[in-house]
Amino acid sequence: WRCCAASLDASGRSGTTSEMISVVIPAFNSERTLARAMEALVPAAISGTIREVIVVDGGSSDASVKIADQAGADVLKTA
Repeated sequence: WRCCAASLDASGRSGTTSEMISVVIPAFNSERTLARAMEALVPAAISGTIREVIVVDGGSSDASVKIADQAGADVLKTA
């Protein structure tokens, strides 16, 4: 995830032996909870557990996409 990319080595790993995961968050008008969910992932991203965060937006009319983008997640719009 972009916020933690600097902590990874050239192979994309954080230097730990554990595997990295991708986190996929479905969202639809989730501005009230999305920022808090993203914040909760930061420690795992810094430690190298999370490789990327993908927010899949189902056509939100609120600020969900903006929040996800500002947090550094990859955003996939499905509607």
